Amino acid sequence: MAALPFKYKIWQQQWPLVALITAAGCLVWACAPSSDHAGHSSPNTPTLGVLMDHLPLRAQPGDTGDIIITLDRNSLVFDLQQVSPFISSLLLQGRLMNEPWLLVETQGGKKGWVYAGGLDWAANKSLLNNKRLQAIVGKNLAEGIARYQTHFQSIKNAAGLHAAYQEGMALRDTLALAIEHGVPKNQWAQLTWIEEALPAFIPAGKQRFKLYTDYRQWRAKATASPENADDQFIDLMIKVYPEDSIEYTFPVWVIQTDEEEGHSLLGRGYHHQLLSQCKAILSQNRLFEKEIIQLKTQLLNDITQADVTYWETRENIIKELDLILPELQDPLYKPGDRIALSTRLKQFDTPEVYGIALDVQSGRQ
Repeated sequence: MAALPFKYKIWQQQWPLVALITAAGCLVWACAPSSDHAGHSSPNTPTLGVLMDHLPLRAQPGDTGDIIITLDRNSLVFDLQQVSPFISSLLLQGRLMNEPWLLVETQGGKKGWVYAGGLDWAANKSLLNNKRLQAIVGKNLAEGIARYQTHFQSIKNAAGLHAAYQEGMALRDTLALAIEHGVPKNQWAQLTWIEEALPAFIPAGKQRFKLYTDYRQWRAKATASPENADDQFIDLMIKVYPEDSIEYTFPVWVIQTDEEEGHSLLGRGYHHQLLSQCKAILSQNRLFEKEIIQLKTQLLNDITQADVTYWETRENIIKELDLILPELQDPLYKPGDRIALSTRLKQFDTPEVYGIALDVQSGRQ
């Protein structure tokens, strides 16, 4: 999302002055805020500045809520830590924004809902991202994403990276589904802030909302750790997505011919190379065993599933399978894997009998 077109000032509430004067024994009622400020002022209450004149404070969240008062530029409001369960698209000072509504209290003690796009977040963008997430997915998931962000930033070793990776992958699937069903498609392009809220994942998608893994960020974390297990796994995943080290719809062993359509590149050597690397990594360290087994399953499914179509010729496909089959005694493979691959190899002898589309690149099939 483009930067907001405002010049920000950082505003702070003058509570330390009150404490000093009180300690000196002066009249507290003359120094402290008046009683109509009471209720908003726990020490951890976020204070936010207003960025524009006549910003409405409403009785209900949404731009149709009754206006209680309008707020002046540079005035302060206190965050009461409640967020609307939706995001509104509003035009403010010539810029279209997509933000939630927050329950706040003014310095004069008025409580109501204000549009987040009219407030100053320059000093605390992470808080704004958390508010946005709460509006989309609810408080619990938003808090889970905030914990992941902390864990990702504090990775120190391979075990920490593995734990954060599993945590992030689980959160990204839940978040992507929530956005796809809860945010209108015309707002998806404005959700680039998710890259900050969920580090190492990038939003994308036109017909379906997706969050793709950014292995460049994971590579930086793996390089900084003292062990090799995380480097080996991340390097493996970068070979799966070699174009820019970012996950996308199709891995390297599939050639994309449409937004949602692709054909297997079995016969090019990718399947054998990646399966061999999976085997080599597990022979040294089993920290990422679950993820490597998942990758192995993806590769084998691309070889054996009935609905797969193949870009390469029968001769090239059989040549690569002849490299894979002698390695099937490795513990990486289960008995079912061996049966499925052996069965598929026999089917390639008479592909027309089994309805297998080969040599799609030629257009003959």
